[in-house]
Amino acid sequence: MVKRAKNIYLLMDRSDVKELKSHPIDENIKGLMRFLTIPEYDYLDTDKYFEKNGIPIEFRKIVVILHRPFTSNKEAEELFTGIPFDVSGYTRFVKDRSKQMFSGRTYGSRGIMFTTKANLVDFDSIRIFYLSLLENNLFEKYINSVNNLFKADYSLDEVKGNIKVKILEL
Repeated sequence: MVKRAKNIYLLMDRSDVKELKSHPIDENIKGLMRFLTIPEYDYLDTDKYFEKNGIPIEFRKIVVILHRPFTSNKEAEELFTGIPFDVSGYTRFVKDRSKQMFSGRTYGSRGIMFTTKANLVDFDSIRIFYLSLLENNLFEKYINSVNNLFKADYSLDEVKGNIKVKILEL
């Protein structure tokens, strides 16, 4: 029997990732109606987070780990920051399932959403991507970009940085 990998990965282009900005709720809506109103969102481009740190277009990607089993509490998360995504709930609502798309959204008030083709990659592809960031002296700038995008505070201190990078270099 072939052993399945514990996790699978999505390597998404920055054009597949959008920042959600909700419109303010009308002040005239009171009480229960406020909770029944479905918020409207603007879908904002995420390029500004990478541009600010000088990341070239070919490195403007986000890596999301899809955990197995897919029904676990933490279905998916961004590789370094660990920001979780609700994937299965949003993927169910993709209009044309024959296109095999994945869709996900961060939890809470910070809205980051992605919709991407299900181009699942193995760990070696992810490792090559991050090693190319290191070779081009873009790794710290990339991490800063991802931190800004997700409003995270992941740092490259010796403990966290060395563990992740050593794993990727194996």
